[in-house]
Amino acid sequence: MRVPAKSTAPVVNVAKEHICSLYRGLLRNTRGLRYSDKDFVVGRIREEFKNNMEVNKTRQEKLVLKAEKVLENNFGGLL
Repeated sequence: MRVPAKSTAPVVNVAKEHICSLYRGLLRNTRGLRYSDKDFVVGRIREEFKNNMEVNKTRQEKLVLKAEKVLENNFGGLL
């Protein structure tokens, strides 16, 4: 009987899922913005996530914390 090798993939998937969740949450919160250019904000979110796909772990952690704060404050202080 063959035993499958352990994989670290679930750990990576959890982080990836969290980042995807942040991305979707930020885009979802743009629906409630008033008095701003929503298309600009959506474009900036997409651009920032695309530009930071290949950053190191330390930088990634800082960016995730920043995104969580922005999401928690409903873009408060961002605009």
